[in-house]
Amino acid sequence: MINVFQWFFLSLSFFTLAGCNYFDKEEPFPEGFRYWEVHVISPSYYPVMIDEAYGVNEKEDWTLYVTGFGGHTWAKSELNNARKKIPDYDGFGLPLHVISTTSGSQSGTRTLPESIYIYWASLAEGKFYVNKFDLTLDMREAMMTDDPETLSNGNISHCYQKDIAVGLLPGGKMKVWRLGCNKFTFMGEVSAAKEFESYPSNIDYYEAMQKKAEKRAADNDVELFPIPYEKVDQVFEYVPIPRCSNKALWGCS
Repeated sequence: MINVFQWFFLSLSFFTLAGCNYFDKEEPFPEGFRYWEVHVISPSYYPVMIDEAYGVNEKEDWTLYVTGFGGHTWAKSELNNARKKIPDYDGFGLPLHVISTTSGSQSGTRTLPESIYIYWASLAEGKFYVNKFDLTLDMREAMMTDDPETLSNGNISHCYQKDIAVGLLPGGKMKVWRLGCNKFTFMGEVSAAKEFESYPSNIDYYEAMQKKAEKRAADNDVELFPIPYEKVDQVFEYVPIPRCSNKALWGCS
């Protein structure tokens, strides 16, 4: 016979397991497919702060917040940081390498969102934007497509471009890529759904960071305004150095 304490622990175990797998209970996932994340990139001279980010899936009736950005976007957007991988980066465009991305994570579901929402402060401008990007069925299917790699030991490593990378630009434009398997694949861009001429929250903090953004530009003799949109719209891609099987032939070490 089960006593009251045994019943309590059995019930607790059931609801814990049910809660942990609530979102995933109906979805068949390919082998090795893990939780999706959101990565943020910004120009060095027009840095950003993320106020809020979340994914929405209306079909399954859930909203899931992505957390962990904090103040990391500031350090990640440093000019010298981007130039570690992209030496010719000019500080105005988007440096497309994971060294310059700030990732936000969630552990609620592997099911991909149908839309993502980003609430963010554009520090150099002193403005605040809200962007929404819809992930079409074709986009989500591509994100769940395996790009396997055969390792040196013969084992197969499963890989997916399951993450969403957003590049945030002054004026409120947001460029979007799917990210994974050491590559970015462009999916589209959107203008801001909402724009605020001042920060609606965290005002003291954002204003202090705005002064730091202005100093970063001044220290590099950069004029922020008028915004050079032809420069900020550029994307700087990482070009990997080929590995040499014959060092004498290719002249590399």
